[in-house]
Amino acid sequence: AIKYDNMLFISGQIPMNPETEKLVDSGIADETTQVMKNLEAVLIESGMSFKDVVKTTIFLKSMDGSNFFCVKSIVTNKKILTNIIPAI
Repeated sequence: AIKYDNMLFISGQIPMNPETEKLVDSGIADETTQVMKNLEAVLIESGMSFKDVVKTTIFLKSMDGSNFFCVKSIVTNKKILTNIIPAI
């Protein structure tokens, strides 16, 4: 991540568990949850939280309905990015 003034720019994240250093590959729900945990760790380390996020871009390998709605459900039901829901 790069911090400039009061802004933090975080590059792409993958579903890697930092404790095991292995990729989580047990499905879109677990992968999405791990990526969000990784992002949260970077935010916290920088003195921020998801409430400070103003824009995000999520790339999916497949745009079939189940993947999209699964990711959207995890992000919205866990109240992760509540301040930017229209952007998802």
